[in-house]
Amino acid sequence: MSEQKSQRSRRVVPEGALRETLRTREAADFLGVSVPTMKKWRNKAPGDPGEKGPQFIRISDFLVIYEVSALRAWINAHKSHINHEPEAA
Repeated sequence: MSEQKSQRSRRVVPEGALRETLRTREAADFLGVSVPTMKKWRNKAPGDPGEKGPQFIRISDFLVIYEVSALRAWINAHKSHINHEPEAA
């Protein structure tokens, strides 16, 4: 039974395949933040001050996933825009 359970819990992604969703640890690595930061962002209620994280999908009490497209959109929405003026010639 334990061998069957361990085989079920393994996720095999073919090398070179583009995954569309990431688990919390993977999403945190993708964004360069910690897992506790991801959890803190998820638990922000609407209207709470402070940073809200990217959209997520709660599959169960123990599984949250993030779409890579949502992570990229969140990054794009948080880019700093620096206004560079051209140098005088």
